[in-house]
Amino acid sequence: RGEIAEICQLCHKSVFEARSFPHAPVKEGHCLEGHKPHESMEAGLLVQSEREVCAKCHEENKVLGTPAHANIGAAACHVCHDSHGGQKKFFLKENPTNRTVALLVPRQTQ
Repeated sequence: RGEIAEICQLCHKSVFEARSFPHAPVKEGHCLEGHKPHESMEAGLLVQSEREVCAKCHEENKVLGTPAHANIGAAACHVCHDSHGGQKKFFLKENPTNRTVALLVPRQTQ
């Protein structure tokens, strides 16, 4: 892991905890691909909007064309996914607190 990730880990230890499915940028210590460490107009100190950050690697039209994303509309990726990785495939959150998840994702893909 890079020097930047070591600095980030000083305050954000939970982001770097062992996960069954770590997101590659986190695993490789590329925090600055998604975050501005000191200031940002975006939530979470993101470099761009959440969807724009995700779309850097995940082609938005391709992702939104999958059955699991058929009804999400303008919902943010973090509603269902932990962008740093998780214990479930596709970084799906363990216990999403947002009821929107149940409404958005067809049952067969949960």
